[in-house]
Amino acid sequence: MQEIASDELNRVLHLLPRGSEQLITANEISQVTGIDKRTVYKDIALLINRYNVPIGGLRSDGKRGYFIITNEAERKQALASLRKQSVEMLKRINKVDKIEL
Repeated sequence: MQEIASDELNRVLHLLPRGSEQLITANEISQVTGIDKRTVYKDIALLINRYNVPIGGLRSDGKRGYFIITNEAERKQALASLRKQSVEMLKRINKVDKIEL
């Protein structure tokens, strides 16, 4: 992982728990840091895409929030959640595309 020069990104990164036992939501990160929620989402994407930080997110079964992936089981859990979200997004895209104007 390359060094992260941004103070904002480091603040977000240091709030993320290691492992999926405890999660932190974007709302909670926003409240602690003062960074607005949309920027938190962008920061998490940047940490993953530019800095290769293995951040997972869960959005089901009463578990919601982000964490640092520490093993293959957590990676699979996070990927399943992303895939489910992707399917729902594609359904929405296709529906909006076909709605008659």
